[in-house]
Amino acid sequence: MFDVATGFCNLFSKLFKFYFPLIKLTWGFWFEKDSYYSHGPLIPLICAYVVFSNRDRLKEIPFRGWWPAAIPLVAICYIVYVASRTEQAAFMSVLFVASLYFATLFIGGWRWLKALFAPIGYTLFALPVWATVIDSYTNPLQTISTKAAFIA
Repeated sequence: MFDVATGFCNLFSKLFKFYFPLIKLTWGFWFEKDSYYSHGPLIPLICAYVVFSNRDRLKEIPFRGWWPAAIPLVAICYIVYVASRTEQAAFMSVLFVASLYFATLFIGGWRWLKALFAPIGYTLFALPVWATVIDSYTNPLQTISTKAAFIA
């Protein structure tokens, strides 16, 4: 007979295995000297605080899982498996957040997804999604500020 707790533990262990390269890279970004992501360890704590502070409201929401969410969740698991082989941090970060959204939808339903949408989405600020944006825009802005300081 299928045990739900065993199924969740099995799914969690598989996802942890697939996301381990992302976890390893993210941990390195968080504790690197002069890192853009030095605030990263605080983000999960902030998300947990937001969920904890809304616990009374969340207790009232019934669990009505939406089983069609399993289809994109399985597809994301396969894509994560492929992406974990190439260690594409930004892509895996987006997939991580998407898998959290679809897992919440699958287990809790639409009302749970609506209630947890912001805290889950906020985790993007702890993940290496923004490296390309930061590198693309900070260097030109530093050049402009240097030229402006030279003129003044």
